[in-house]
Amino acid sequence: RSFSTAQQQQPKKAVKRKRKPFVPQKPAVALTEGSRNFFRDILKTKPEKAGVMLKYHQASSGEPRMVFSFSFVDQNDLHPQDEG
Repeated sequence: RSFSTAQQQQPKKAVKRKRKPFVPQKPAVALTEGSRNFFRDILKTKPEKAGVMLKYHQASSGEPRMVFSFSFVDQNDLHPQDEG
């Protein structure tokens, strides 16, 4: 610790950086044109649904493998960072 009479420096304020929005590089899964049309046709029959959500999680049997599941979602279930 210094006992000099010189003026002590004020700590600098941290500069807040604006967070960049999440932009997915590529789709999570590559759908064939037939499967894409299949989901579109299903969504036409359910106008209250905003889309299909794909989830990727561990198998419920506890086996060391991952499983895809699809579900229909409403607009309020979607987050701005969800892929569209």
